[in-house]
Amino acid sequence: MKVEMQAKMLGMEPEMQAKMLDSEATKGKTKAKEVTLACMLKGRCQVHRAESGTLTGGGRGLLYCSGCREIDMDLLLPPISASLGAMGSLAHKLDALLDTEHKDEMGKLGTRLLELSKARDPPVTARIWMKDVRELSYDMENFVDTEEDWIHNMSPFMGRVKEANARYERYRLESVPSHTYVFPIIHHRGRKTGLVVGLHDKGGPVDRLCQLLTDGDEQLKVLSIVGVGGIGKTTLAKQLWREHKLRDYFHCRAFVRTAKKPDMRRILRSILAQVRPHQPPDASEVDDLIHDLTEHLQDKRYIIIIDDIWDTSVWDVATCAFPEGNHGSRIITTTEIEDVALACCSYQSKYIFKMEPLSVSQSKQLFTNAVFGSGKEKSPQLDEVSDEIIRICDGLPQAIISISSVLVSHREANAVENWEHVQNNLPTSTTSDEILNFCYNSLPSCVQTCLLYLGIYPENYIILKEDIMKQWVAECFIRAPTEKEKMEVAGSYFDMLVNMGMIQHIDIDYSNAVLYYAVNHMVHDLITSKSIEDNFITVIDYSQRQLRLSNKVSRLSLQFGGAPFATTPASTGLSQIRSLTFIGLMSCFPSVVEFKLLRFLNLHIWSDQPSTYFDLRVICEFVLLRYLQVTCSDTVYLPDQMQELVASPSRRIPEWIGQLNNLCILKVVVGELLRDDIHILGGLPALTVLTLHVQRRTTELIGFTPGAFNALEYFEFRCGVLRLMFEEGAMPNLQRIKLGFNSHRGEQYGRLLVGIEHLSNVQEISGIIGSTVGAEEYDLQAAESAFKDATGKHHSNVSIKRSDIVVEEYGPLEKQHLVRGKHPSTSSEHTGSRKQESQQAIKQSSHNNSQLISRRSDGKKQASVELRNDPRSSVQKKVIVIKIVDITDKRWKSSAFKVLSKFHGTNSVAANEEEGTLTVVGDLDPVVLVLALQKAKLNVQIVSTGSHIFSMGEGLMNKPEGRKMPGRNPPEGQQKPESNPTELPHSLIPPYSPPYRPPPYRQHRHEVHQSREDPNSCVIQ
Repeated sequence: MKVEMQAKMLGMEPEMQAKMLDSEATKGKTKAKEVTLACMLKGRCQVHRAESGTLTGGGRGLLYCSGCREIDMDLLLPPISASLGAMGSLAHKLDALLDTEHKDEMGKLGTRLLELSKARDPPVTARIWMKDVRELSYDMENFVDTEEDWIHNMSPFMGRVKEANARYERYRLESVPSHTYVFPIIHHRGRKTGLVVGLHDKGGPVDRLCQLLTDGDEQLKVLSIVGVGGIGKTTLAKQLWREHKLRDYFHCRAFVRTAKKPDMRRILRSILAQVRPHQPPDASEVDDLIHDLTEHLQDKRYIIIIDDIWDTSVWDVATCAFPEGNHGSRIITTTEIEDVALACCSYQSKYIFKMEPLSVSQSKQLFTNAVFGSGKEKSPQLDEVSDEIIRICDGLPQAIISISSVLVSHREANAVENWEHVQNNLPTSTTSDEILNFCYNSLPSCVQTCLLYLGIYPENYIILKEDIMKQWVAECFIRAPTEKEKMEVAGSYFDMLVNMGMIQHIDIDYSNAVLYYAVNHMVHDLITSKSIEDNFITVIDYSQRQLRLSNKVSRLSLQFGGAPFATTPASTGLSQIRSLTFIGLMSCFPSVVEFKLLRFLNLHIWSDQPSTYFDLRVICEFVLLRYLQVTCSDTVYLPDQMQELVASPSRRIPEWIGQLNNLCILKVVVGELLRDDIHILGGLPALTVLTLHVQRRTTELIGFTPGAFNALEYFEFRCGVLRLMFEEGAMPNLQRIKLGFNSHRGEQYGRLLVGIEHLSNVQEISGIIGSTVGAEEYDLQAAESAFKDATGKHHSNVSIKRSDIVVEEYGPLEKQHLVRGKHPSTSSEHTGSRKQESQQAIKQSSHNNSQLISRRSDGKKQASVELRNDPRSSVQKKVIVIKIVDITDKRWKSSAFKVLSKFHGTNSVAANEEEGTLTVVGDLDPVVLVLALQKAKLNVQIVSTGSHIFSMGEGLMNKPEGRKMPGRNPPEGQQKPESNPTELPHSLIPPYSPPYRPPPYRQHRHEVHQSREDPNSCVIQ
């Protein structure tokens, strides 16, 4: 099949794919007697088939067909999956390079692995065979990615492939029945509202608990909600959390989730950060945190919700931090264990609230709302089937919602038949664990892989949707034609898991935008067991004493928490690990030098010793690294090669940012802002979100001219002094604007916002006013009054809130070093003690400001670094030697150069006419290169592939002589200017609090990456 047809089929419904394939078969008069191919679901090859079969969902296709090799649908398979290992990646890398015999063997192996992966409960022999094949695929991928001349050394691996196929036939694994039902992949738009039934009824749980919480008793009172898993304890606690009368009744509040293996330091820090949001926790020890909490809550009426307690030891420690007092404070706990509930309530059973299952009428209402939408009725034809499904769920809301998400795709065509199929496959047990296992087995393998990946995080760990989507894409779990479409597919998978209850939302802001998510203990237990079964993710936590680890570890998650002496087992082979997630203390982190094959690095680290730093300069050697995220409580050293990506607070906006035409989100801190900087940013055609923090006070109006920032939708500006001017025609698509400035003692506020009425499409204006040292209450009132007057000409809603200092402003010592194009550490004016003093000042400034590749501020001085590395920015280049076979046209060289000149990433091409070879240097895929040359009627084969060292800023070293590529070399007679870059210190990431983000912070939706952004673009925050 031609590439054009493949591209068309990617966006088609499965039935249309089948029709197109049938049409092609008719044109080619192709017939076959046996089935040689299986699709990713239950269908057969739509061209070579002995029996009819139809695909039941979009986004899936054929793996390999030895009968019609031109129909290459491997592009529809994700490169990596839990069930298939790296078979999808290998199919793409090796298809154009292997001979027919080896291609057939690989095709059979992939097809057989795919068929067995659909079995619901395969026998032990099948599981062992599948595990061996997956490990073989990872070994082959590692070999291809590390060996330069791998194409000529594949014989040992092909021998293992043949041996695996022989074992399959010897064990007669073709007789293993496949599981035929799979959840269809459709586009989910997020979880429906109205899935809370019975809680807000008059005299219902919310009313009764609110009365207990506000009964006027001034003594500290503890209420405990108890019930089985999936009955709705957390949902009830969250409903209480959102009650306006409770929010107004208490001075401060906190919501925290525990786990079966609790980290008390994390729990206490989260509570302290929520009840004292403007002062991040400084203490790191449990005793100090308890002291700080007790001191802060001593004279306050507070409410604390502790969700999902599994052991009384958690309560014994936490209760030490809650002063009793006589202020009417309340604590709510949830647990599945009645003894724990009694211990929390001091064994007073009257304060225990037992959750009851839903009644039949409530179950029907919840089921109908989940499947058809709130207020709608189901078809009478479905009454009998739905009643039986509701009976099996036995009043458990979690079970009803999970099963309804499976049914929601079948409410149109053949609904009764499909619903009966679901009913017949439901487990006889009514426990939530069995229901979750059924829902997991109903998911497509690609979504199962994405769900299992969440096992890299501890139970109830706070996650962000956009983070997870990018991680799925970076891990190669998503297959789509473009990076933007990959993000869209990842978002659909995430929404599907939320709809099924596999992922739970933790906090919702007042605009109903979900801010945080987590995986509860039931789903986390399921993920852990499945990951161990498939050897997909290896998790090591601080509580494990004896470990039985596989000798093949591809994804490693070290969940050490606050354990000070946790170590990585010596038996764990680090050199083959592709993905590493670390959560723990800096002293427990293993040496990163050994992780040579890393393409994903996710670090949540905090320091356990004062005045320490974390050195990550070695990552410049990881040529396969695609994703880097670092959250750290201390200084982090990054490679010099990343220096140009850091927005240093002591410098202006770099001019190269103006060349990033695909940049859509920019969050940056600068020392000073000039008119040229606004001109640079205003010309970015795709910029939709801009957050700009300026640390030197502006002395003149900062103007925005007509035609500037045409695509901008959200603008946040923070500076010590606010002086902005908007001309008519500037920012025509702006919808939301957030402005922050400081109030100063005796300040006379002049023109704050000139021409803001010209921003006609703005719907929301937010003001944040900070208080500097010496500013009194009347200074804050004067600043608020000036801001109201400045925005009074605009029709939109205006909100103002007070905060601490909005932006740290430079003191006199820092100001004297703000010289354009210079850095304090390299200035020749600094000598002796003065130089040391200025360096200390700049370092302190770095500690107070954010100079991050990616920053996500949550009001608690917490940050994360996120970098998606395009492979083309690697310090190594590929060297590909291609031989032209059977040269009949003397113009072969010009034909080859014509093809290669169209490839972006080609650095040089050298031709050897005597040997008939081409040597290509650059960032090119050998497979794509061969296919392009073959399309140009050139019979070619790869002689060798290797790598070439490339120095950032210097070009290729020892580059082979070859034809000059157009547009890549200076004109003759013109010398290339020598690069003499200014020596800069290593990139610094300022210290922040530990990585645990407490849920209740009301983060603005534009402070989180939105799925509409282009993942190919550079994101600097």
